[in-house]
Amino acid sequence: GTHPLYHGMRDNGGFYLEENHITLAEVLKTNGYSTGAFVGAFVLDSRWGLDQGFDYYYDNFDLTKYKTVSLDSVQRRGDEVLAEACKWLEKNSQDKFFAWIHLYDPHTPYNPPEPYKTQYSGRRFGLYDGEIAYVDLLMGDFRSFMEEKNLMEKTLIIFTSDHGESLGEHKENAHGFFIYDSDIRVPLIIRFPENKFQGSVITNQVRSIDIMPTILNMLGGRS
Repeated sequence: GTHPLYHGMRDNGGFYLEENHITLAEVLKTNGYSTGAFVGAFVLDSRWGLDQGFDYYYDNFDLTKYKTVSLDSVQRRGDEVLAEACKWLEKNSQDKFFAWIHLYDPHTPYNPPEPYKTQYSGRRFGLYDGEIAYVDLLMGDFRSFMEEKNLMEKTLIIFTSDHGESLGEHKENAHGFFIYDSDIRVPLIIRFPENKFQGSVITNQVRSIDIMPTILNMLGGRS
């Protein structure tokens, strides 16, 4: 991994990842992996150069459906993203594969599907909790799919996020204004094949910049 000052992607939209920067997908593709990406929002559209190294990049946003196009407004629900990802895995999981699955649901504007919309409405930021509950359901569905296809015990799975969310803390709603823990502390769960290191908790600070070298190190590649 590298810092934004190096790769130049300092924000969503308006910045393009130049081809001289080597992505994780490019490294894995060079080493014989099938690579697929499945994104849930226009902020990760391939026009920003983020599709480098992917055999298949599922963005395909129909911008004609929107009266006004903004980075936040153009998105798709997580069930659509997972359906496309599972369809790709059906065809490409027999050999080595790398899949990046991006779920945008716990993001403004908060609009979870039913029954979560009704169940969590009526209190401040309740709909955000509804989005989290919906994604939790999707993760359970995805795990069931992986188990059904006998992929769990031979796949390195990483669950993380790019930012947190301030829900009124420090007079901030959403994210992107301050660098308090509510904004920058994110989940990072790594499930190794065959439950290796199961239950281990790393108490030292870790950073997302270390994810790529950690993956390559685990796979025996360069770091």
